[in-house]
Amino acid sequence: MNKTLTKIFIIIFLFIFVYFITDYTQYKIYKTNLKKELKKEKMEINIPTYHTYFYKNYGRTISSFKEKYKDRLHKDFRPANIIENTKKPSIIIFGCSFAYGSFLDNNETFASKLSYYTKRNVYNRALDGCGIQHMYYFLQDDNFFKHISPAPDYVIYLYIENQLERLNATIFPYSILTNGKNLRYKLSGNKLILDKDNFLIKKSFLLRKLILMTDKKYNNQNQERKNLNFKLANKLFLESKKILETKYPNIKFVIIKYDYNYFNVIDNYQENNLETKDMWKILKEEGFIIINTKDIIGKSFDNKYTTEDKYHPNEKAWDLLVPKIVERLEL
Repeated sequence: MNKTLTKIFIIIFLFIFVYFITDYTQYKIYKTNLKKELKKEKMEINIPTYHTYFYKNYGRTISSFKEKYKDRLHKDFRPANIIENTKKPSIIIFGCSFAYGSFLDNNETFASKLSYYTKRNVYNRALDGCGIQHMYYFLQDDNFFKHISPAPDYVIYLYIENQLERLNATIFPYSILTNGKNLRYKLSGNKLILDKDNFLIKKSFLLRKLILMTDKKYNNQNQERKNLNFKLANKLFLESKKILETKYPNIKFVIIKYDYNYFNVIDNYQENNLETKDMWKILKEEGFIIINTKDIIGKSFDNKYTTEDKYHPNEKAWDLLVPKIVERLEL
């Protein structure tokens, strides 16, 4: 009996040992690959050590959001752009890293320029790596609105095509910079349901590897996937609009499509082809104000308007675009 138990314990020990060695090896592979990519793109990101994934939250996961959003102001939000003693209505901005202003100082961002030209308080509620689902997540909390004054008459969502793909990505953007499921919703009938986090994904690089391989099998350029992604995006937009109109009956919801045509862009995001043909027609019919940046500046943005990573908008992009947006919306 003792020999049998000893053998069992040895087998269990060997399994655990091999598992952690293999898992750590996968971590090192991710770390090495990311370092190479960051060096090529001239970016600097602090990559966590292997053991910290077991007790800390990383990325835009459900667990991370709950942790950083306890005070009803996400710790990663940009400072609000405040105009002293203004009586003009405020503006709320949502979106991803483009709207957040990755690689830009606070006074160089879309929100800062918009505040300067309109003399309004502008609240930048965009975060890098986020999208439509994160806006809806924030808006469901009544306390979210307590930090915004005066009452806004415009909400502006800065859209890029890749955000459609993020709606169903289990892990985004890098496996090594997140340890849980990407915050996302699913449609059950006509109801939005927040997807649950997964404890095992948080701890295992091997499991994340398998999930990433599964995610890559989904072709988001397939017409069926396009339809499903837009159905979810449309529901998230509509429910967000409904919440905002309940709070502020006269508010206008603007979606700005940032039209860009870059070369040597990370993952070739500009070639995604993820939209349905009738997407913008439907959103316009539903009461959204749609602005394509190409229509108001006369061209797609190119590499001259990017930061050092050759992807995110630089200050020149906003200096060109914001005055035209202000004019178009009569802000």
